[in-house]
Amino acid sequence: MLVVSACDLALASEAAAFCTPGVNIGMFCTTPLVGIGRNLQRKHAMEMALTGDMFRPPAPSASG
Repeated sequence: MLVVSACDLALASEAAAFCTPGVNIGMFCTTPLVGIGRNLQRKHAMEMALTGDMFRPPAPSASG
């Protein structure tokens, strides 16, 4: 997600999925959240940061 959030334009197939997996192994990394917070709405960025769930392309593009 860090690489995608740093791009000006991102294209993804319907099979792609995005997440911030650090929280799933007990590590909270704030570095990807800088770009994610700039590109998505705050509540969606926080959901990605705190849950570690996989998101499909329509969800992130619909939210920012």
